[in-house]
Amino acid sequence: MKNETKNKPVLDEDGDVVEEIKVCSRCSEIPMIWTFAFNGSEWWCPKCGKNEGMMGAGENIPITQELYNLGEALSKELKSTDGYLHAKGIQVCVATIWKGEKIDPADLPDKEKERLEKIVNEWEYNKSFKLKNGKLIIY
Repeated sequence: MKNETKNKPVLDEDGDVVEEIKVCSRCSEIPMIWTFAFNGSEWWCPKCGKNEGMMGAGENIPITQELYNLGEALSKELKSTDGYLHAKGIQVCVATIWKGEKIDPADLPDKEKERLEKIVNEWEYNKSFKLKNGKLIIY
């Protein structure tokens, strides 16, 4: 009789078991990210740039701890205030918070609009992503 070792379940930050993860149907390499940075799309692939609506987007595959950790790290990094998704999202949103006040993105100071535009313009697709010692490496 074989001694079968069952893989440990993947748990999210709330301790709930996660069974599947959504990957891009075009490149299938890394987890898609849930975001509102694109009009009409909620899912985005940081590898190839494909963005799709919430219904029928991507492909659900069995999750691994490695894929889960990579997806969480990508989401955290790209949604940070210096990240691509934050900058892209500000460009399409109705309002944003600036110095504690809700304002129209068009009313942001020119220097901040230029900073956000630079982040968006400098983003390149077809990068590779990996975790090394818990740190996200983008190359």
